[in-house]
Amino acid sequence: MGARREVHRESAWRNALRGWLRSHGYSLFSALGRILHRPLDQGLTIAVLAVALALPALGLVAVQNGAQLLAGAARPADLLVFLVEGASTELASDFADRLRGDPRVAAVDSRSPEQALEEFRSLSGFADALAVAEGNPLPWVLSLNLHNAEEVETLAGTLRTQGEVDTVIYEGAWLTRLQGLLALFERALWVVGALLAVAALLIVGNTVRLEIATRLEEIEVVKLIGGSDAFVRRPFLYGGLWLGMAAGIGALALVALAMSFLRSPVEVLALSYGSSLTLAGLSWAQAVALIACGMALGWGGAWLAAAQRLRAIDPR
Repeated sequence: MGARREVHRESAWRNALRGWLRSHGYSLFSALGRILHRPLDQGLTIAVLAVALALPALGLVAVQNGAQLLAGAARPADLLVFLVEGASTELASDFADRLRGDPRVAAVDSRSPEQALEEFRSLSGFADALAVAEGNPLPWVLSLNLHNAEEVETLAGTLRTQGEVDTVIYEGAWLTRLQGLLALFERALWVVGALLAVAALLIVGNTVRLEIATRLEEIEVVKLIGGSDAFVRRPFLYGGLWLGMAAGIGALALVALAMSFLRSPVEVLALSYGSSLTLAGLSWAQAVALIACGMALGWGGAWLAAAQRLRAIDPR
C-alpha cells in the first residue's frame, strides 16, 4: 500500500512538472508567434532597442581600443631640456653626465645643435630656406626618461633653476591628457549606459502595455475562469524576452558594421601615434553579455508593465 502511494505521488509530481513545462513552452513559442505575426511594428521596436544597446557597446569598444592604443604608443621622452644658447660641447656633456647620475633618471640622450638642425631639415620641409640661413640658432637638447613618471614635475622644477638650462618641456603631457580623457569617457559611458537601459525598459513597457490593451477581452475571460495574474502575465514576459534577445543580436550586428566601417581610419590614426593598432570588437563573453543584458531589459520592462496593468484589470 505504501509503495503504491509512493508511486502515485511520484506520478503526480511528474505530471505537474510536465504540465508546468508544457505551459511555459506554449507561452514561450506563442509569444514568438505574436511577434512574427506583426513584423513591422515589432521590428521597429527591436530596431530602437538594438540602437539603445549598441551605443554603450560601441563606447566600450572605443574605451578598450583607446587603452590599447595608448599602451602601445611610442613613449616620448619624459622631459626635454634645452640648454642656454651658445653652450659648449664640454658643458653639455658634463651636464648630461650629472643627470645620468641622478637616481630619478633612467636614460639621457643628448642632441647637438648640428644634429637638431639636420633633423629639422629632414622633417620640416624647409631644407632650401635653411640652406641660406646664417648660423645655427638651435641649442643643445637633452632628452630624459625617468624611472617614475610621477617625479616629472619635481625634476622639471629643479632643472629650471640650473644656470645651464634655458627651457624644460614635458613632452609626454599629451599622453597624460589622453589618458585623463579616456578615464572621463569611461565614466561618462556608465551614465549613458544607465540612461539607455532606462529608455529600453520604457520602450518594452510601452510595447507590452499596448499588447495588453489589444488583448483586454481575452485577459478578462481568462481571469473569469480562474487564471492567475502570473498565468496571464507569462506570455508578455516571454514576449519581452524575445524582444530583448532580438535587440541584443541586432546590437551585435550594428557593432560589427561600425567596426568594419571604422577599422581602416583608426589604424591610420594609430600609426600617427607610433602604434600598430588593429581595431578589435567585442569578445565572445562580451557579446553573450550584451544579448543577456538585452533579454534582462526585455523581461524587466515587460514585468513592470504587465504587473502594473494586470493588477488593474478586474472582470468581476
